[in-house]
Amino acid sequence: MSFASIDFLFVFLPSALIVAVLAARIDPARMTIPTFLVLSIIFYAYNSIPHLILLLALVAVTWSCAHAYSRWHPGWARLALATGIGANLGALGIWKYGSSLIAIWNSLHILPVSDPGLVLPLGISFFSLQQIGYLLDLRLGRARAGSLLDHATFIMFFPQLLSGPIVTHRRMRQQFDRVRKGIPWTERVDMAVLGVAWLAIGLFKKSVIADNLALRVMPLVQRAAQDGITTLESWQIALSSGPIIYFDFSGYCDMAVGLGLLFGVRLPYNFDAPQRSSSDRSGWRRWHITFHNFVRDHVYRPLQARWKHHRWGGFMAILIVFAVSALWHGDGPRYILWGLLTFTAFIVLDRLTRLLPPGMRPVLNLGSRYLMFITLPLIFLTPGLGVAFGILERMVSVPDLVAEVGTISTITIVKLSVLVGLLVCLGSEISTQVLLDANRAHPERSFYGYRPPAWSPSAGWAVFIASLLAISMLFVGRGPAFFYNQF
Repeated sequence: MSFASIDFLFVFLPSALIVAVLAARIDPARMTIPTFLVLSIIFYAYNSIPHLILLLALVAVTWSCAHAYSRWHPGWARLALATGIGANLGALGIWKYGSSLIAIWNSLHILPVSDPGLVLPLGISFFSLQQIGYLLDLRLGRARAGSLLDHATFIMFFPQLLSGPIVTHRRMRQQFDRVRKGIPWTERVDMAVLGVAWLAIGLFKKSVIADNLALRVMPLVQRAAQDGITTLESWQIALSSGPIIYFDFSGYCDMAVGLGLLFGVRLPYNFDAPQRSSSDRSGWRRWHITFHNFVRDHVYRPLQARWKHHRWGGFMAILIVFAVSALWHGDGPRYILWGLLTFTAFIVLDRLTRLLPPGMRPVLNLGSRYLMFITLPLIFLTPGLGVAFGILERMVSVPDLVAEVGTISTITIVKLSVLVGLLVCLGSEISTQVLLDANRAHPERSFYGYRPPAWSPSAGWAVFIASLLAISMLFVGRGPAFFYNQF
């Protein structure tokens, strides 16, 4: 059940809100958290009951290991922690990488194994990582072993279950404690109004921008993999790939934050206008923020501390972070290359830029921006490296480009102009949290000199949000599922 679907927006969400409000009215201390869990189970069961059983099993195993860690002798406690982490990594490895591992094994011609053709459970990359983070935080003293009800709700809370944001146990425990105590109804109304605004902006990003681009571009990608495309069509694909991925994923995360606010829970932001950052390295940190916080806390910092006396220790730790990021996104050469190019674009080129004379920096900046806005999204969006390289090669075919420009149609000019305009807007995008949560004096509130009015439950904002919702409803359900939906 996608957030950007009729079933969710007009059936599940209104019903869930009514049930949650009734629970908060009757007995918030005893009924709210169980209500969240039941609603989340129904939400996930709608997609797949067998995968729900897997999710519940992993939740039970992780909770049992956490309790064993907090009660057992240190030696056995470490074993319990390793068991919990291994169970989540094992499930992630079997369902996400099983087919590739079987193919590699069969290529050795030792003992052939048949591929069972497992279907990837929705959200397994996110909820398994969240449980691993919980166990690691438990070892560091940042989390505690609570009740099974709290742990299950912490993992399965449906706004963030399928594609994040990846939340920490400490944050969700604080949010659940607030809900149990009973949030004043005036504050609940304020949160709900703000939640609708987040939901509307996220739905507009997904349904109106990302889906419409995908519906027009993905057929071209399929043609590129089969019959070939023109040079101008290759530019359409390349210029669209970055906005498709960004508006799709950030749209989902905005909707998740909005849904959390509707239910009285404040989820963390996951994007902070990465394209308008002052440096490539800063842009990397402001994209998928909660995932980068995870790898920073549980991969980079432990490695940096271990290799702090090594000359290349910090550099190697960053390289491993990008390798982990690539493997988490998927297996195969495409993701490995994506990870290496991401490391090159956001770290290597950023450092080289600082060493160059000011006059030479624009050239290197142009190269890094080409990597970030075209090459990296293109590799991520296309089904294979051969297709991506074919599109990139077609883009730089100057004779074909010159010949096609001479016969270019008006509609093609309009399409390319819109795509360039989207990229320009991304370069100065006002992030949703700055637009809705920051005051008017915020330094990043300017959009090419224009400073929009600060958020307030006013008539002007009501018209704006209602317009976004009305336009979005015209496109809901027409496009593909969220890019990170089955991930």
